[in-house]
Amino acid sequence: MQKLLTLLTVAALCVGVAYSQETAATDVVARIGDKETVTKAEFERALSSILQARMAQAKRAGVSDAQIGALGNVSHEEKLKLIDTMVDSKILFMMARDAGIQVTDEEVMAEIDKNKAGLPPSMTFEDFMKRQGVTLDDVKTMTRMRLMAQEFGRDKVKDIAVSDEEAAKEYENLKTRGLFDSADIAHILIRVQGTDPASWDAAKSKIDAAYDRLKKGEDFAVVAKEVSEDDKTKENGGVINGVMRGILGPEFDERMFSLPAGQLSEPFKSRVGWHILKVNNKGVAPFEGTLKERLTATILKGRQQEVLGKLVSEARSKLNIQISLPPDAPAPAAVPPVLEGAV
Repeated sequence: MQKLLTLLTVAALCVGVAYSQETAATDVVARIGDKETVTKAEFERALSSILQARMAQAKRAGVSDAQIGALGNVSHEEKLKLIDTMVDSKILFMMARDAGIQVTDEEVMAEIDKNKAGLPPSMTFEDFMKRQGVTLDDVKTMTRMRLMAQEFGRDKVKDIAVSDEEAAKEYENLKTRGLFDSADIAHILIRVQGTDPASWDAAKSKIDAAYDRLKKGEDFAVVAKEVSEDDKTKENGGVINGVMRGILGPEFDERMFSLPAGQLSEPFKSRVGWHILKVNNKGVAPFEGTLKERLTATILKGRQQEVLGKLVSEARSKLNIQISLPPDAPAPAAVPPVLEGAV
């Protein structure tokens, strides 16, 4: 399903431009049959938006500015993969159009109005279009494409289902690989902003002092409430229950599932600062409830993706597709946040 989501997302980044003899060769990076193209402008808009999303995610994860800057270096191979995905998204739209899928003007405008909420409060929709280099008609076209592709996809996968028995079988399979191991923990965090060595050293001194108090027998909850800088957990003594693998990062996983219950970790470092971890209990996340729902949804999406991916692949095999991208094509400059679902 991930590629389906990618196709629909990229479709929202593409303007459907009919190919014409007047279209300059340098303005087209892919030709799909004799009616559709991926233009250079579409490609650069999609790449810029993806790059910004990547950088924003890295910033939220605490990656340094220097490392974030390096994320803007996109290889020629990665660019070709993006164009290939954009071609697939255009094919998905073409199939929807050929199937007679229609979207009213009212539905298009309602979707645009709904997604305007995704813009920063300081940015007007007019500012957004200007910075993206698109007009309202462009946005309407992109939105229509996405809605048509979504409707086509929903129709093709509407009869696919996942039974409780199938979800339970997959749960047992993944459980044997340790993917559903969980732990009840308590932790203390001393935050560090940036990469300044002095800041990290100062934080290390604070976490060491807290560790000494714990080793001398002070209650973990008392120390956590007093010194922890994790505002979400400090008031309840740093407790986080039911933590599964991959949720808090490899530094936590390594200690959560190797330390015996009741044991205290030594201070350790993560991307956000210094920690002390105490394992209160370990077990396996139960199948019923939220996990069952998530697992069922994941299996369903995978099956839906398989069906739609096959449809796109079959359609693609019947089309004359030409992809052209100069090896030295520069990465475009970063642009403002993309209006989700419109551009």
